Amino acid sequence: MEKYHNYIINHRFEFYKSNHFFYEKYFGGNTTLVKIMKTNYVLDKEDKIILNLLSKNSRMSSVDISKEVSLSAVAIANRIRNLEKNQYILKYSIYIDVFKLELFQYYFFMKNNNLSDRKKLYQFLTAHKKVCSYLDYIGDPFIEFGIFVTNSYEIREIIQEIRQNFPQSEIIDFFMSQEDLLSYGLPKCVFD
Repeated sequence: MEKYHNYIINHRFEFYKSNHFFYEKYFGGNTTLVKIMKTNYVLDKEDKIILNLLSKNSRMSSVDISKEVSLSAVAIANRIRNLEKNQYILKYSIYIDVFKLELFQYYFFMKNNNLSDRKKLYQFLTAHKKVCSYLDYIGDPFIEFGIFVTNSYEIREIIQEIRQNFPQSEIIDFFMSQEDLLSYGLPKCVFD
């Protein structure tokens, strides 16, 4: 802000309450949200190191992880299975360049003050075949969601569908993503 305040019209600093990505939809797949069950399993130092490494590269082998953790590759593989079983690891994903698939990706910011309507909205976004993500903010009536389309007419259809199903919600802004940001894992403090 200090350096570029003359060029910034408005800004917000937000924390996500939840985020959901549905990359399988790019290829016609269906999405269902995983219900997280409570577990008595408590992470230890080695588990956190394993999760940190996998968050940066989910294809990292147990042998390579064992070089970072003082455990054998077999012990690492068992821990990973345990992390999956206890739902610390929900799924593995890949980074897809949607532009090479000849798709365009748009992100929308929608205001929704009706909390009872939100659950239906989340279900709608999860089930919609063109919605690739949605993010919910803490303490804010805004929802961010992404869609992928092959042409601009599809955008109009999706907006009309949302307005018809959720008339109290208001799309306040949108932008076309020129490039998806590749995540390099969660911040180190998460695993401390």
